Amino acid sequence: MIKAQIASGVNVSLGLDLSRVAGADANSHALLYTPTPVAPGSTISHYDDGAIPNQLMEFAINSDLTHEVVPPKDLTLPLLRDIGWFPDADNDGVADAADQCAGSDLAAGPILIGSCDTTVPNPTSTAGCTIRDLLAQAGAGVKNHGGYVSNVAHLGDALVAAGVISSVQKDALQSCAARSK
Repeated sequence: MIKAQIASGVNVSLGLDLSRVAGADANSHALLYTPTPVAPGSTISHYDDGAIPNQLMEFAINSDLTHEVVPPKDLTLPLLRDIGWFPDADNDGVADAADQCAGSDLAAGPILIGSCDTTVPNPTSTAGCTIRDLLAQAGAGVKNHGGYVSNVAHLGDALVAAGVISSVQKDALQSCAARSK
């Protein structure tokens, strides 16, 4: 059909779709190297060679690789993390060597203090601490209930100042701490 149209003249336009990522599928997921026939040691264990910029985990070494192995330059660290090559025992996304709260309480949903629902979410900081972790630290070593409530108030102030929670959420934490036993 195309051959017949060539004789009568055909106009062709090529374009570049900047919304598509080279070496990725329609959902921007990186493609894996899957040649036919299978290349032992390379097939499905490396990124597709169509990725731009070239990736460290492609099947061949390229001269334009950088020492930056984090997105957007390279996807190596997320790949290694996905397959378990990242030392993160509590799975909070922060390397064990930098994690200030090993064994984080990553439970989803709003934070409860006792049976009081604060409605405050439980995000993880870049230091590897969740709000639940910080509340547990606020209660460690206190001699009485007033000391705990005071520590929670100071924690709330710090979280508001850091932009982690709102003042309304701080008040909810403090109120639940005051009602706790």
